[in-house]
Amino acid sequence: MQSLTEASAPSAPSLERHGAFFYFSDFCESREALCIFRIDVETAERRGGSVTASSDGVELVLALDERAVPSEQHELHLAKPSPCHRFLAFTIHDGHDNYDLRLQDVRTGRILKSDAEDCGSVVGFAWSQNAEAGLALYFTKMDEQMRPAALYRMDLLVEAHDAARSVPSFVFREDDPNVFMDVTATKNGRFVVVNLNSKATSEVRLIANDGASRAQCLPPFLVKRRKQGANYFLEHLFFEDQKEEDAFIVVNNSGTKHPNFSLFLLQGRLPELGKASWTELSLDGREIDVVDIDVFAGHVCIYGRRNGRPAVKTVSVADLRDALAAIRTRTEYANQPTTIRCTDVAIPRHITQLRGGVNGDFRAGHTDLELESLTEAQPVRARCYPGQACLIFDGKAGEAGHGDAAFVTYRSWATAPDETKIPVTIAHKRGIPYDGATPTLLQGYGAYGECVDLSYTAQQMHLLENGWCIAFAHVRGGGEFGLAWHAQASGLGKANSFNDFIAAAEHLCSGESGTCITSERSSPPQTKNQALGITSPQYMMAAGVSAGALLCGVSLWAAPHLFRALLLRMPFLDVYTTMTEYPHLPLTLHERDEWGDPAVPREAEYIASWDPIQNLQRRVQQRPSGNPSTGLPAVLIQAGAADMRAPPWNASKLAALLEALATEELKEQPASKRDASEVGSDAGLLLDLQEGAGHFASNQLEKICLDRAIEAVFLKASLRPRWS
Repeated sequence: MQSLTEASAPSAPSLERHGAFFYFSDFCESREALCIFRIDVETAERRGGSVTASSDGVELVLALDERAVPSEQHELHLAKPSPCHRFLAFTIHDGHDNYDLRLQDVRTGRILKSDAEDCGSVVGFAWSQNAEAGLALYFTKMDEQMRPAALYRMDLLVEAHDAARSVPSFVFREDDPNVFMDVTATKNGRFVVVNLNSKATSEVRLIANDGASRAQCLPPFLVKRRKQGANYFLEHLFFEDQKEEDAFIVVNNSGTKHPNFSLFLLQGRLPELGKASWTELSLDGREIDVVDIDVFAGHVCIYGRRNGRPAVKTVSVADLRDALAAIRTRTEYANQPTTIRCTDVAIPRHITQLRGGVNGDFRAGHTDLELESLTEAQPVRARCYPGQACLIFDGKAGEAGHGDAAFVTYRSWATAPDETKIPVTIAHKRGIPYDGATPTLLQGYGAYGECVDLSYTAQQMHLLENGWCIAFAHVRGGGEFGLAWHAQASGLGKANSFNDFIAAAEHLCSGESGTCITSERSSPPQTKNQALGITSPQYMMAAGVSAGALLCGVSLWAAPHLFRALLLRMPFLDVYTTMTEYPHLPLTLHERDEWGDPAVPREAEYIASWDPIQNLQRRVQQRPSGNPSTGLPAVLIQAGAADMRAPPWNASKLAALLEALATEELKEQPASKRDASEVGSDAGLLLDLQEGAGHFASNQLEKICLDRAIEAVFLKASLRPRWS
């Protein structure tokens, strides 16, 4: 397992350009610690970008030793150099949702102390520098409910003898308990951007990077007031002939593609920007569900999904400038979308995950991308140039290979009870028989509009090399088809996620569409859930993490006959009780748009109808004596004792209920019925409660390998005969 994990580690440091320097991290032998280094751009480019910690001209910026990182439980979370490169701001994460902000004076090597340490936990930060106002760092702080809620500014003052000190001051607070605050900066440094987001709405405020705004300590200017169901974010566009008015490109879900995102143009002066009109853009070429944008001086890269797969478009900033000029002159059809010329970028078919690179150089004439597949340990780095349909790999246009030839990756479609087609990504060794006897691990998430991560992992490769099939159900509640896909499985539609997951399991093995956990469907679906036949229930496993563990938790009571074993990692399961009795926890008050509001009787009843703990409790309490056993899968539950997002009682409650059910089933099971092929509760129950662990995974290689090895051993052991 460790060798497979190490194979996915970068073979060379990844350089991140910030102004005149490339920054990178590498292990330093002399310091015996991971360190952050930098090298000037000209020197690095003369070497073709091949740079390590021992290269000439490399400067140490920060050593992540005991001076910067207090203990093994603490990890570097985020680091950003100041525009003048004198300072490095970084946060240290303790694994329990606490983030300490620190400032390294690169010139003196000192870590500066600040009164900010007494303000709570810092989550995000952004630099601001102006010739008139000097250097400042804006940062957000968490409240007692672990919600980033307040904005502060820290002015960096250079005193006599070149010493520096920091002076923090309060700027702005968000009082709505459902809204999270994030701070960033436009890529060209013109504005500090304050994003205020809940699950169902958003609002953007801007701080101009000028001396007047800083001196007067003005509150952030509002772009557009929040509205229920409306989400937006923006970036600043730079025009060479720009005068007093600023132009922005906005990603917003209130356009013709509602509830999915569209792009808009906005232009005006900052104080009156909220009154300016927005013009929707119609992107020519192939259809795309917009997800994000990356803005440069000369072009904009548009990230999205097409038929649930990664997709990329590019558009010229010159064309956007011309579109704004045309919009100002037209009188007819003023509210109609403006068509803008785009280039569709060809993404290789075997690529399952696409991410933008760091892309910190605003003046760059290209966009760096990272392409991943399920079966290749190293991401493929490519460059996307505006106006070109082909990606550039290692300086050449063409395909990034075709994946590992020993494996096949493809997409199939399951049919949910309401006849919605659910994509399922499948990977396995080439040539395995579809005879129902292939061990299969099905995974999913289905919450918050997040897409399932289809990156390479050592655990998955270990299983694939041993003849397993890996499958991912892209259930509703995720973001594979935009905000609409998420909306179909939130609130009073949440059960769609679970029905989709069960349909995916049926599709892989039995093919019978016979399980629906709600009574919404008045008649059976007209289209059968066609079977692939790659596996069968005695070889079917499933895994879920955090909110994704709900898919496994619901399967435990709704479709236990479909699974041989279930793996739940840091699970959030006790939804009804948590939402009603523990409003102070992170996954409660501001999560009502996702799970429903238990204060509303109809929604409370709906949550209880699918909640795993509620249903298993009813099964324990109402089970008639002598009822024939339907069997339960083997279950491994991994939880963090210090997890505040999915508290450990979720795991403990589930373990206690399963133990009670397993005890009863063992009493009822006649010895003559104890067949080795039967899926039954006697396969085992393991609760791994990790002392000191929080919600998020450790980045320590030894801990990662141990956890994944335990999971692999559990999955393989679950295939053994139940009774001996």
